[in-house]
Amino acid sequence: MSDYAILQKLLESAFENGQFSPERFFKSWFEQEGKSYYFLFRKNLKVTNIQFSELLVLISDYMYCSTGNAAVKHCQFMSTDSFKRVIKELVEEFCNANDTYQEACQAIAELYGGILGKTIAVETLYGSCAVFLPPKLEIELKSICAFSGYIHSCGKNVFLQHVDKTRKEDLFAAIKLQYLPDVESGRKGLFIVYAHEDFDKYDRAEQDMLRNGLDAVKIHIEKFYMGKERLSAVINEARKKFAQTVVIPYPGNYRTRHDEAVANDEIDRRRTLWLLVDTAVDVAHMQRGDARYYIAYEQLWKNKNPHHIFDEDKPAWISQTTIPHTLMGAMLNITRPFLRMSWQQVSFADPFGGSGTSLMEAHGPNGVLFQLSDIHLGTPLLVADNQAFFRLGIRELEAIRAMLVSLGNSPLIDVDIPVPLADLESSGEPGRPVQMEIDLDDSANLVYRWAIDVLDDVAKNYESIGVVLSEDVIAKLKSAGLRNRIVFYVALRALVRNRGAWDRKSKTWSHAFFAELHELVELIKRLEKLLSCQELVIKTCSNDDVLVFQDTYSYGVSKQMANSQEGTVHVTVQDAKHMPADCFDVIVTDPPYGFNTDEDCAEIATLYVKAIPAMIKSLRPNGQIVLCLPDQTFTGRTAASFIHKEFVLAQFRLCASKMGRELVELDVGGPLPHVYSPPYTWESEKALRRAIIHLRIL
Repeated sequence: MSDYAILQKLLESAFENGQFSPERFFKSWFEQEGKSYYFLFRKNLKVTNIQFSELLVLISDYMYCSTGNAAVKHCQFMSTDSFKRVIKELVEEFCNANDTYQEACQAIAELYGGILGKTIAVETLYGSCAVFLPPKLEIELKSICAFSGYIHSCGKNVFLQHVDKTRKEDLFAAIKLQYLPDVESGRKGLFIVYAHEDFDKYDRAEQDMLRNGLDAVKIHIEKFYMGKERLSAVINEARKKFAQTVVIPYPGNYRTRHDEAVANDEIDRRRTLWLLVDTAVDVAHMQRGDARYYIAYEQLWKNKNPHHIFDEDKPAWISQTTIPHTLMGAMLNITRPFLRMSWQQVSFADPFGGSGTSLMEAHGPNGVLFQLSDIHLGTPLLVADNQAFFRLGIRELEAIRAMLVSLGNSPLIDVDIPVPLADLESSGEPGRPVQMEIDLDDSANLVYRWAIDVLDDVAKNYESIGVVLSEDVIAKLKSAGLRNRIVFYVALRALVRNRGAWDRKSKTWSHAFFAELHELVELIKRLEKLLSCQELVIKTCSNDDVLVFQDTYSYGVSKQMANSQEGTVHVTVQDAKHMPADCFDVIVTDPPYGFNTDEDCAEIATLYVKAIPAMIKSLRPNGQIVLCLPDQTFTGRTAASFIHKEFVLAQFRLCASKMGRELVELDVGGPLPHVYSPPYTWESEKALRRAIIHLRIL
């Protein structure tokens, strides 16, 4: 049957007693003949909105025709409500112009079949998204998941319905018709309710990652209903009803209950059915809407990018406003629709490269053309250390963690902590050098003493100019190995992150140092666990760019990390005011805000005034700039008005005009303009909200 014939048949079948039902057509067109997928984000709209545009970009990039595997371009996205409204109006207008509804459906299929066949419906929720593909369109889910910054996991959309309208029969029918046929023959499916009662007590070690994201889609299973029945009773009934085909773990500590479940050889570990909740979006105010939905989705892929474990906390670090890897990944991805060459041919630059976040996210297994620069002398070392750290194997990570644990478990020799900050207290006497007693083996003791000695050189001028790694400090750091430098970075974090605590005398040095030590140890443990999973690579993966391996609830995926020799990468010390001309296709960067330092206002202003034209000159025709800027601060320390997005955009326009070039603000397009359109935002609860602008320079 031709595409047009299928469309005509489904339009006709959506009529009942002479009345057209857009809901019936939607279900048959998208859910029965087409495909429906669900994407769960790491962070919801409380934090950022860039994840929604990133998703649409990746869908467009990895879409193909299911009948021939040819790439499909130029699709359009509509909200589910808009699609239903448009198709209803279209059918009504053609019915009025034709003698029968069959003639109207035939005319619609012939005239608009091509458009409807490339129209994707999107249900935008506060922390997730359901995507409905028309017949014969398919997407490469594993690549979308692996290369994304903000997708946590994705899979088949089994069930999505308003909480007030859901009945248990609806859920049971969806499990039977949409989930069970996918389960491997002879095995059982795993069905988990993402319940506060079973998870909250036991996942607090990851609370920073879960806050404003996965925590918000958990269900209070003991309070929710389906119709007149408690959800807890419905799940108990499902456990009995599907006992021969589905395993539903009993209530309690999810770690032990789920470990018991997945240890069962009868379980199909390629997929897990999750039940969770999410809310609609109040678009006018960019906040949660009133409508709440039950969602059952079959998790097929989980994003296991190692960088995401650390996000803003890579080991080599000198700034509190380090951009998260998740956000940088999304910023890079939104440039995809406007590129005129393959990813490996794009020439990228980051003139404020810091510790290497942009390079690490752009760098794939086939290399990348990238120039990362920064005015700070320590940048090449920071970038090299972070890249080296993420190339370590499990045994090497275990050795580093063992040393850090020995530091953290040490009880007391005198070691001076020469930190000339405000009256760090030891015995209660202001101004006295802090003493920290550590009983270590000689090796760890020497590493700690060495790190504190180097920190002393950094701390001497810290109050006036912030963290600056001088040539002498860099020479000392280079003279030691990566293990020693990691201890130095831990001590540096303790210094930088606790300025307020020093002022208040609410922490001693040991408390601050041990807290940072513990955090890094926990992150390394999570990285070790991930690497142990990645050792069991699924060899049947056809896409060499994506690493596929067995994870707890489904397959885990990650883009393969590049060998340091692949591609053409330059990491240099260079002032952003002196970028080379006509060299780059994309600049993606997060410039300094003067937010956590006492830099002179005039210095920051001069930097922006001179760096903006330098960036424009460095771009080739049709080049792109994706730029983070402060939008609002929450700590009482304001960012200067001349680095806010409105003023910076005006500077870009003026500079481009003077150079005879045209500036265009880019928009990937989406079904809800306030959610999907730039400027995008990213918000930290404690410090600031960033605005992300996306420009093309013609």
